[in-house]
Amino acid sequence: MDLALNSMELMQGSALVIGKRTAAMAVAGADPSVAQKREMRRMVDEKTSASAESLTRIAFASAGAYQSMFMTAALGGRLPSSSQVQRATIKVLGAAAAPYRAKVRDNVKRLGRK
Repeated sequence: MDLALNSMELMQGSALVIGKRTAAMAVAGADPSVAQKREMRRMVDEKTSASAESLTRIAFASAGAYQSMFMTAALGGRLPSSSQVQRATIKVLGAAAAPYRAKVRDNVKRLGRK
């Protein structure tokens, strides 16, 4: 349920941020101001850093889940259940989306003040 709610927050926030930034770029036209150029650079920097953080979180969450399931199989002699695999997958997906959601949430607040 948390993954679904967090995904919905990410989608709604992204739509708002994209709309505000697209409108700002249209207003800026071919000759953006220093502040508008800074905002455009910020878009790229945020996506790059969120992507790197997301990939790192995916790696750690996947490794943790794999290790846990492997140890269960090795010590208990049984394969992971489908519900264990499902929980691990949801955890990895949540870890992957978290950096993007944080950036979008910050942008919604920041751009909403303008």
